Amino acid sequence: WTTIINNYAWTVAFKPDNANIVYTTVENGSSSTFYKSIDAGASFTPKTTGWYVPASGENIYGVRITVTHPPATIIYALIGGDGDNLNGYVGVWKSTDAGETWTHPHGVVGKPYVFSTHPNLMAHNGTDGFYQGFYDFAIIVSPNDANKLIIGGTSWWQSSDGAVSYQPLGGYVGSLPWSHPDMQFLAAQGNDLW
Repeated sequence: WTTIINNYAWTVAFKPDNANIVYTTVENGSSSTFYKSIDAGASFTPKTTGWYVPASGENIYGVRITVTHPPATIIYALIGGDGDNLNGYVGVWKSTDAGETWTHPHGVVGKPYVFSTHPNLMAHNGTDGFYQGFYDFAIIVSPNDANKLIIGGTSWWQSSDGAVSYQPLGGYVGSLPWSHPDMQFLAAQGNDLW
C-alpha cells in the first residue's frame, strides 16, 4: 500500500463505467475536500468549484457520496456538520459532470429547519431533534432513476427531483410502517433497497 492522501477519507467510490475514475471525500480540518482520480487512484486532484465551505463556528463531521449508473455522470454528496448554524445536516451537493463542479440543488443551508420546505434530514424529527452524527449517515441513488435518492440518518427521506426537495419516508417521521431508524449504509440493486 502507498499513502496518496494523508487525511481521513470518509468515502471512496468508482465511476461505474470506468474503474480508472475514483472519487473520495476527506476531512480537511473543520471542512472537507472532494478529490477525483483519473488514474485508478495513483493520484488525486481536489475538485472544489461549488463545494461547500463551512462558516466560522461550523464543522463538517462527514461526507458520503453515491454515483449514478451510466450513461449519467451524476454524483451526490451528503454533507453533515454541526456548529453555530447547523444541527447535524448541511445538505446534498450534486455534480452533473463527474465531480468537476458542484451545486446545491435545494439551495438552503442550516437553521432554521422547516419540516415541509427545508427539513433537517439527520434530525429524528426533521427539524431540531437529536441526530447521531456520522454513525447514522447514508445516501443512495436509484440505479433506475438518477433523480431519485434515499437518504438515511435517524429517519428515512426521499428525493425524486435530484435533491431539490425531500419527503419523509419512515423511522421517526413519514408514513412507512415502523422501520429501524438508524441508517448506517444503503445499497440498491434494480428496484430493491437494502
